Amino acid sequence: MLEIDCPFCGKRPEAEFWCIGEGTASIPSLDASADDLQKYLYFRTNSGGEISERWVHRHGCGEWLTVRRNTKTNAILSVTFMNDDANTRGQREDR
Repeated sequence: MLEIDCPFCGKRPEAEFWCIGEGTASIPSLDASADDLQKYLYFRTNSGGEISERWVHRHGCGEWLTVRRNTKTNAILSVTFMNDDANTRGQREDR
């Protein structure tokens, strides 16, 4: 099992997080075609080596994270806040 070093909570087991997908995929606009939406939702590059992924700490602080990971070795290279705004870190509406 992976251990992810959340910048807000510290090292936590992978089970506390949810991987959303590739961090390089751009979200289509509201008026995007069905083909563009299908490509965004279902097609990924699945490249071997270093990739950037979006994760959310769902059983922790609730922060969205960008995780750089090597898919060949499963080593986590870096973890940063997805929206790196120091004024909003750790501040959720439901707290």
